[in-house]
Amino acid sequence: MKCTRCGAYIPDGELHCRECGFEIQIVPDYNPLEDVLTKEVKGSIDSYTRPIRVDGEDHYRAARAVGNTNEERRSGENGNMYRTSADMRRASGDMYRTSADMRRASGDYRTSTDMRRASGDMRRAGGESSRTNADRRRTSGDMYRTSTDMRRRTSEEKKRQQIARKKQIMKRKRQRRRQVIFVLLLLLIAIGAVGYQNSYMGIVRSGQKALNNMEYSKAESKFNRAIHKNERRPEAYTGLASIYIKQEDLVGAETVFLTAIEAQPANADLYEAAIQFYIDTKQMDKISALLDRCDEEEVFEQLKDYVSNAPEFSLDEGTYEEVQQVSLSSAGETIYFIIRFLGCFF
Repeated sequence: MKCTRCGAYIPDGELHCRECGFEIQIVPDYNPLEDVLTKEVKGSIDSYTRPIRVDGEDHYRAARAVGNTNEERRSGENGNMYRTSADMRRASGDMYRTSADMRRASGDYRTSTDMRRASGDMRRAGGESSRTNADRRRTSGDMYRTSTDMRRRTSEEKKRQQIARKKQIMKRKRQRRRQVIFVLLLLLIAIGAVGYQNSYMGIVRSGQKALNNMEYSKAESKFNRAIHKNERRPEAYTGLASIYIKQEDLVGAETVFLTAIEAQPANADLYEAAIQFYIDTKQMDKISALLDRCDEEEVFEQLKDYVSNAPEFSLDEGTYEEVQQVSLSSAGETIYFIIRFLGCFF
């Protein structure tokens, strides 16, 4: 066989061309179905059609004879149909007799007894079925109660879970609040520490610490910084004077106070700090001299405990030729006096 596309030779039994791969479609040369169909069609045409030719009276008679034959055939077929209907009637009579036999059989007493017995069995079976249904209903009731209990338990479990979740949420919120408060406290402490270190007292305390460590230059810087921050407060002046006291320079320490009082003559705190310096260094006689230079009434009022009035003498001022007894009185606790003897030596 040759390929219809490329003309190459194709061996028997193969369905594709080896050269071009074209699929070979094999069509049989003889189809027996066509002959069968042809015969059927031809037979049908011969049975129902006859060729009619007008060749004269003979042909007409022949056609009429054929028509009569067809009518006889149809009448014969009708007779057969009649016989068939009679057979059907006889068969229906047999069916009638069969139904009568069945009625007689149902009228038998034993059969009816058996039927009643069977019906009793059925009623008993029905009772058992009813009991079974009752058991089923009880079982279903138990199942309903069980399902109700399960739903109730489920709802209670859900409520408990919700309460537990709420508690956990509240606990977390409290923890967060505590954390926030702790952080805020740390920030406040840090801010307070930084603010205190930069405040007047923080600087003074830092200077005192440096003074205790004998870091005099650092202490002096701290005290001067505090004075620059607030020059009216006496703590920085006292600290600055302490540097001179540590170095046994009382004149320098006194100069610190006198300079500050000269700049602020109405500052009673500076006077009090200077008086305390004189007390600590045992220079009590300089207190009166310091207060004598003060002209501010408010300072005297605040420092009245340090002001000593002149004592009163029991004798009037004058010259006496004879020995006299004299006494001194004062509102203070102690009176200090100096007696000078004037005499002539020959």
